[in-house]
Amino acid sequence: KRLYVVDHKFTSDAYSDDVVKILPQMARYAAGLRKLGIEVHGGIYNFFRTRKLNDPEAKFIQKRIEISEARRTESMRDLIRGMDRILANQENPDFIPTRTSNKMNCEHCGFFPLCVAELEHNKTEFLERTAYEPNTYGYTEE
Repeated sequence: KRLYVVDHKFTSDAYSDDVVKILPQMARYAAGLRKLGIEVHGGIYNFFRTRKLNDPEAKFIQKRIEISEARRTESMRDLIRGMDRILANQENPDFIPTRTSNKMNCEHCGFFPLCVAELEHNKTEFLERTAYEPNTYGYTEE
């Protein structure tokens, strides 16, 4: 028996599979439930598309994800680091805390595959060796 957390989203379009992987909230739900003694294996995003579509079947899209221990841990660490930044800067009126791991910031970022790999497995060496090549612009190592 496997338990999944379900999150319903009402949006114009469903998020891509890569964006779903990097969103922190499902991993945080799973981490919180695990602290309460409830073992969660994954999450399900139900996307209800709000824009007018020619195909009524396309109104609902479901995406299922597995949530690894590494992903739960990293997501909670990120949350705690953010809270620490807020506490450290609470006297600074110019400080505006922002979360940068979201659909708008991440979807078209060139480093997106690295972030997904790090969040899912905490191992980026293989991805760095295979997907990113040394610069070819003629710059020196200095």
